[in-house]
Amino acid sequence: MARSEGERILQSHCMVMGQGVGICAALALAAGVELAAVDIRRLQAQLRRDGAYLEQVPAS
Repeated sequence: MARSEGERILQSHCMVMGQGVGICAALALAAGVELAAVDIRRLQAQLRRDGAYLEQVPAS
């Protein structure tokens, strides 16, 4: 059965969210801080280095 375009878009968004949460957790552990204290620009930069597509998120 073929997937609809909407299902593919939703799946890719879920994958990026999971990747973001994992990287955020790793950065928080490395810095010894809570998740909310992670530098968002550092997180975004790491996601970009890892090849994540951040739609309409300006690069710092």
